[in-house]
Amino acid sequence: MNTLLKANLRTYARRYLATGLAVAISMAFVFACLAMTQSLQKALTKTADREFQGVAAVATPAGTIDLQQAAKKLHSTPGIGRAQATVYGFLQVRANGEDTTVQVAAEQAEPFFHLDADKGKRPGEGEIVLTSQAAKSLHVKVGQTIRARSTIERGEFFPLKVSGLVEQGGMSSARSVMTEATMDKMGASMAVNLKVAGQNKNPSKADQQKAKEIVKHVLGKDAKVQTGAEAKTEMLTQMRIGGAVMMAVLLTFPAIALVVAFIVVSTTFKVVYQQRRRELALLRAVGATGRQVRSLLRKETLLVGAVASAVGILLGLGLALVALKLGNIPLEGLSPLLFLGVFVLGTALTYLVGMRPAKQVASVPPLAALSQFSEEEGGTTRPKWGRIVFGVILTVVGAAGLGFGIHHGDELGFLIALAGGIPTFLGLILLVSAAMPKLTALVGVIAQSSIGKMARANATRNPARTAATGTAIVIGVTLITMMSVGATSMRASLEDTLNAARPIDMVVTSRSGVLQADQIAKLRQVGGVAKLQVENAAQARVGGQEVTAYGVADRSPVSRAKVSPFSPDSGQVAAGLPAGATQVCVGQNCKHVQVKENRRLQPGSVDIASGTLRQLAPDAKPMRAVIRLEDNANIERAAKDITQISESFEIGGGANERAFYSKMINGALAVVAGLLAVSVLVALVGVANTLSLSVAERTRENGLLRALGLLRKQMRRMLLWEAALIAITGSLVGILLGIGFGIAGIYALPLEVDRVIVVMPWAYIAAAVLITLLAAALASWLPGRKAAKVPPVRALAAD
Repeated sequence: MNTLLKANLRTYARRYLATGLAVAISMAFVFACLAMTQSLQKALTKTADREFQGVAAVATPAGTIDLQQAAKKLHSTPGIGRAQATVYGFLQVRANGEDTTVQVAAEQAEPFFHLDADKGKRPGEGEIVLTSQAAKSLHVKVGQTIRARSTIERGEFFPLKVSGLVEQGGMSSARSVMTEATMDKMGASMAVNLKVAGQNKNPSKADQQKAKEIVKHVLGKDAKVQTGAEAKTEMLTQMRIGGAVMMAVLLTFPAIALVVAFIVVSTTFKVVYQQRRRELALLRAVGATGRQVRSLLRKETLLVGAVASAVGILLGLGLALVALKLGNIPLEGLSPLLFLGVFVLGTALTYLVGMRPAKQVASVPPLAALSQFSEEEGGTTRPKWGRIVFGVILTVVGAAGLGFGIHHGDELGFLIALAGGIPTFLGLILLVSAAMPKLTALVGVIAQSSIGKMARANATRNPARTAATGTAIVIGVTLITMMSVGATSMRASLEDTLNAARPIDMVVTSRSGVLQADQIAKLRQVGGVAKLQVENAAQARVGGQEVTAYGVADRSPVSRAKVSPFSPDSGQVAAGLPAGATQVCVGQNCKHVQVKENRRLQPGSVDIASGTLRQLAPDAKPMRAVIRLEDNANIERAAKDITQISESFEIGGGANERAFYSKMINGALAVVAGLLAVSVLVALVGVANTLSLSVAERTRENGLLRALGLLRKQMRRMLLWEAALIAITGSLVGILLGIGFGIAGIYALPLEVDRVIVVMPWAYIAAAVLITLLAAALASWLPGRKAAKVPPVRALAAD
């Protein structure tokens, strides 16, 4: 049997190619996701090790403790080797016409971990070590000078010399580094905790406990104090919880690919074994038992699964290396169990899927197997009512849970909706698989030519195979459409709520006060600015406090939402100013105004009607520009151009927040679409497999067609039509299901929005369908070429 096994694998290698590809792609996906997760966990562990290097105790403030002062006090305490506050901050930096924001950390002294510059040297007073990413965006090198200011105080810009550069990886704790004194001078210091070192560089448990007691005694009850080991364990626990969630999300996509691969592999084995019925029957006739035949087929299946899994692991390793390299994260921490587990999973999946078809074909009596067998017998011509009934039950029960979760409307409701959506999806997939042959025949009406009609007949000749292949495409297209609808609808809903809360794109003010005429003219010329409205202001008094009073006209032309202009006796005041009925005075001119508090206003300001301001201050100067951007404007570029007009300009408004949401959702959508594309790829392997097997089964029929005058190009066109009909049917059904699940998902999400807006991203959907059809056409090329190359005489003589 071993000799026969080797001969069979050589003979049927091409027919097992689709099985091997489907398994290899799926296992590559699984391995890559697990390898990246383990590498990320290892990187996080290293981050925790660096964070608490040499630390005996850590204090986190729970009140109004000044950690930097506490560090000085502890530094001179007996039993404490060193104490230093962990200080972070954010700087707005400019150089060479570029503007960006960087996170900075105060340099830490020994024995705490500190980053050595990869280029240049550590920072001194008035110097900074930039991350390589920040230096690249600013186009600066070591030794050059940049200008920076704190994003907290937003005062004047300070010159800083770039003393060095440090590499920054995806999970690295590398930040730009400065001395604590320089950060304090710029007002950029934010102390987050206090680290304490003992007398040794590597404090023991006893040393850590002693340091903890000393810090508790010095700082009192208003601080949470932990040993270095306790703080590190807490950080690692939080990281591992996050890592587990990330792994669960990542593995969702390989699981989908595995389901699709299961369908493709199952179909392949069924058809291949049915094609070998006469060969297997001949083995039975010459003395082989049914058990021996089953054992032979199972060994073939086992070897195919093992080889494909090994190839998949190698592909996955390469994929993980590339993906992690893009984030500057090393591939490490991979255990032998990962390799073994993925190999066993792929091999076992292939083996289990192939067991049933092997059992069925080996149980056919030799005489029956040796008789003429038509392709129609290999497919299911009658609907499987058990599958249909089970699909209906799953759909109804799941839809009930989905509807209840949507109606519930909070985080718990979302979890209920998710739990209901999964069986609904599975139930619909079962029903679709049962209806796929009929649906394909219905779609085939579009093929009115003789070639198209033959393709339609061929596509529906083996219902089981067409159902499996079409269902695999349905799953991929459904998920991509669902994510597209959900993501674009979420973005539209968030933007609508943001527009209502912050309807103005940009509000430009100047620290110098007045906007000059030439500055206003330059603002109007900035790329992306659609409309600009200038608002005058004057110094005023409200409730005894000095404020800046802005005159606001009708903002409808520059607003993204409907706004009502202030009436002469109404307005808004910034937080901290008296709201309600109050008096606004400019010099000796006063007017009673009913104002409401608006926490989004610039501190120390009040908005009143422009007509009211003209009465109080006829000589008010232009001090604020309100801007409406074009819908497709590059917000970052526009903001950069505005700040280059004058360093004193400050920019507010909702455009940056809107751009952040849009960028976040687009990025997530791109990642998810890329991950789901693997499932579509596996499904398209199924399309190629279906056509290849169809060509092999219809060799004599194709030869007869060629003998009757069918041209080679017509043969290729017929197979192209066959692939297109299956792909079109799967795509149409997938679009309908995806839209339905996308709408249900956006209503189930616990979004804090004023209203849910459903958007149909037809461009994304059309692109997904177009890619699927093009890939299906590509999948039909090789089978079509093979069928067209066989001479009619040889095809008619085929068994």
